[in-house]
Amino acid sequence: MSNSHMNGAAAKSRRLVPLSEVLAAGASTDPLGHRIHVALAMLWAFTIPLQMIPAAKDVSLVLLLGWAASRAILGGMRTAWRPLFTRPVAWFLTAWGLWTCAAMLWSVDPRAGIEELVNYRSFLIPLAVFPILLELRRLLWAFLAGVAIVNLIQALQAMGVPGFSPQVPERFFAWMAPNPGGLLIAAAFVAHAAWIVVERRGGMSGLHIGGAALAALGLALMQNRGGIVAAVLAIIILLLTVIALLPRARSTVLLVAASMTFGLSAGLLIDDVLLGSAIGDPVRQRMQEGVDDVSNTPQYEVKRLVQRSVTFRLTAWRDLLEVIWAKPLGGTGLGGIAPALLTIGDNAENAAELPPHRHGHNSWLFTAAATGLIGLGLMICTLGSATLDLLNRLTAFPEAIVCLGILLTWMIANMFDSLILSGGTSCLLMLGLLASFIPREKPV
Repeated sequence: MSNSHMNGAAAKSRRLVPLSEVLAAGASTDPLGHRIHVALAMLWAFTIPLQMIPAAKDVSLVLLLGWAASRAILGGMRTAWRPLFTRPVAWFLTAWGLWTCAAMLWSVDPRAGIEELVNYRSFLIPLAVFPILLELRRLLWAFLAGVAIVNLIQALQAMGVPGFSPQVPERFFAWMAPNPGGLLIAAAFVAHAAWIVVERRGGMSGLHIGGAALAALGLALMQNRGGIVAAVLAIIILLLTVIALLPRARSTVLLVAASMTFGLSAGLLIDDVLLGSAIGDPVRQRMQEGVDDVSNTPQYEVKRLVQRSVTFRLTAWRDLLEVIWAKPLGGTGLGGIAPALLTIGDNAENAAELPPHRHGHNSWLFTAAATGLIGLGLMICTLGSATLDLLNRLTAFPEAIVCLGILLTWMIANMFDSLILSGGTSCLLMLGLLASFIPREKPV
């Protein structure tokens, strides 16, 4: 090997290894504190999908933040956080969070603004878990275990087990809101598929195959169209990314794609033959309704598009664009979306038909309307820098592929609802970002 090549490798090692060493040092110098830290982080990840117990994720988050603070202040581990502030994604995320807080200053409804701002509390997660990021795999497993619990509750509801009555006939939400629930299950499905692509152990691959099948069933039972669309598109993008950047995994990708196609076909056949299409028909009906709504949009142009959920969203998006156009830089401020949208509704021909909506059903447009194009730009910079960092870590960390799948699912699903305002799905965003904070190479 040439000296120039060795010198380049040495320079690269000097630049990258210290972060790995810092993260690994915490586990060796404070093993008990490290184990507790990991356990609390896993508890937080496990509670993310448990939306039927709203306080669970907040209690676990408080415990996690408290333990991280105690390790930093009392445990003498302040230096473990220093590398965090060298990461561009950390700068963008901090700037996005601070600008969102600043948007309270020009809000016409500060009380509603505070309610919206509370949902951004998950932005503290990277700070809370940074010293244990080399254990990220455990956090991802804990999240998938939590989603599996949700899927099992859905199955019990579908089977009519006493005590598990569904909120809506023929739709099984596991006592959750369908839009956040659909995203969380879709993200789990994509994460399982990502693990299958990179997992080399047969037993673990089997668990992820089972988890993917359970999550697919959960999506069908939830009947959340946004989650289904996000899962399909994210899977396609993720597999194409792996094919392009990880040649060693191409054969596995083909196997995964073939297995998913076979599994879907087998599931539909079983549903048709044994269950009389009890699962498939409602899903197909809801998807067809969505297609019909979109294709029939022109006939609604003369009045408010509020007939069904898809046309309702088209109305909200059109109104949000007017809000953005009126206040492009700083937006309405947090809490100001509802008054702005009601004003637009009052000027409409059929304002009486317009149901109230507070957030516009699109996180991208909501962010631009509430915090201006500056806020949207910071959001895009955060997600863009995180995506680039995840792509740069694919070869060293399988967790990066899983986080990339979660992040892709989040970005797509948030086109159909303002899920940045849901505590669970904003936590999911942070889970998808976490691998972008880990080093490019594993510790030596």
